Amino acid sequence: FNQALELARRLAPSRTDAHLLLRTRAELERLYAQPLPPAELRAGKQRVLDSLQAPVQISNQVFKEIKVQYPGLSSALMQPSYLMTDSAAATRVFMVVLTIKGRVSTVDQEKLAKWLTLRLQQPQINLIIR
Repeated sequence: FNQALELARRLAPSRTDAHLLLRTRAELERLYAQPLPPAELRAGKQRVLDSLQAPVQISNQVFKEIKVQYPGLSSALMQPSYLMTDSAAATRVFMVVLTIKGRVSTVDQEKLAKWLTLRLQQPQINLIIR
């Protein structure tokens, strides 16, 4: 149980994903509290671990796909976050920070942002290119 919780903390270290950790912890506690047959318990644990590893695997795949179009890509940060403003409640956004050698035109940045919206299935992408 502690190993799975530690994995959850490493995969979602920001406070913005605290709800994910709480939901994951609740699911793990439910799995441990119920007298399930060992096979079902293992399957439940595996589902939780798979759900935590999925964002990392998707980010890795998206990185590779972007790298094909932009060979100068050296790093990428992809993470759900919250946009805070004075006038409104927090808005959920998906942050993407790319480090690319060379200049990326404004048109290409817009195309990349639209592609990321579709590829990551996120309604709002905040793309930063360094």
